[in-house]
Amino acid sequence: MLPARASTRPRGSRSAPGPHGGSAAWALRAGLPGLLGLLGLLGCAGGPEPEDAGLDQSGVDLGSSDAAAVDLSVDQGPLPDFGALPDLGIPADRDTDADGLCDVREIVRGTRIDNADSDGDEVPDYYEFVLGTNPLDPSTPTLGELLFLPESVGASVGMGVRRRVSGAGENFSGAFVAYPVSDPEALSGASFFVRAFATSANPMGNVALVVPEEERYYGVVGSTELGFEVELAVPSGFLPRGCGRVYPLRYDIKRSDGRFVGGDRRFLVVLPVAGSFAEGPWCFPARCI
Repeated sequence: MLPARASTRPRGSRSAPGPHGGSAAWALRAGLPGLLGLLGLLGCAGGPEPEDAGLDQSGVDLGSSDAAAVDLSVDQGPLPDFGALPDLGIPADRDTDADGLCDVREIVRGTRIDNADSDGDEVPDYYEFVLGTNPLDPSTPTLGELLFLPESVGASVGMGVRRRVSGAGENFSGAFVAYPVSDPEALSGASFFVRAFATSANPMGNVALVVPEEERYYGVVGSTELGFEVELAVPSGFLPRGCGRVYPLRYDIKRSDGRFVGGDRRFLVVLPVAGSFAEGPWCFPARCI
């Protein structure tokens, strides 16, 4: 098995909250064939149910030297198939900037082979590629789409969602959706999900009843802004990797007749305690794609 790797690299001026300094050596395999372009679509179904996706570390002995080592560099399946690459006369597995994208793929897509972040937005080309954002456009993803969470047990972050709807007495409900990724521990955004709830409407007089724990508004009439909140946190028993990675997720809102009325996408950026969004290190696959 090829060794896993983490990468550090200089960044631009884009800033974001998060921990600072340091280096690490774990690696992540992220992405799957159906994910490309998927995140830009509204009303997509999929992803594990939050209650089914908790991280269970009960069988891992963290205090005994006799416990079996957890190899976070072991992939949970084959590399995703992102399509055949042309023969450009260079080694197919060459990755000059060590960002997880083979040089041939970067040449074909127009990204830089000597810089892991072609557009300078501090999100590595690799993650933009597998998440479906544009690695040549510094405006994607937007800073507002990023949620930052240090990989420290108990750390948490909130995600607020507000959507204006037009009702005629219908009910409206929200739902958290975590897209699956290829991950050494089979983690996804759902692994960090704590709860979601309805918050408030504007104007409140347009709503007959709010049941926060059901993420539901009953009897909505007229033009009304509905609010929801999602709580995400590092679960107990979490094993730090020492490098950053990104998990895609959404919060979708539907009417009681099943019609999708809107949703917000987010990217959960899990950062090492000894690291930063601007400088990494980032988790990349052991072999380029």
